[in-house]
Amino acid sequence: MDEFENIRRWCREHGISIQELAEKANVSASTIYGWKYKKPSIKNLNKVSKAMHVTTGYVIDNKVHEKRELNDTSAIFTFNGEKIPEEDMKYVRELLKRFSGKKHD
Repeated sequence: MDEFENIRRWCREHGISIQELAEKANVSASTIYGWKYKKPSIKNLNKVSKAMHVTTGYVIDNKVHEKRELNDTSAIFTFNGEKIPEEDMKYVRELLKRFSGKKHD
């Protein structure tokens, strides 16, 4: 399965064995090796991705998922399934600026 190949590639690139990664993730190496033939459980996928310091999406498809800035006007932000109005987003941005210690625009 792709997940195993992505993990193996990541381990090679980072000079770590699958056994070492398994120990860091608190799963057995046989669990990770088993992903050659079957899909991982969400629980174990989360453990391994956290040990790798990557998203589960990266483990699944080997792509770095783009992070969008909160000021990206092309993005649609939602809360509880509802689109957040632009006026409310301005307020959220202002609060985040204050909490991050940045000066206001």
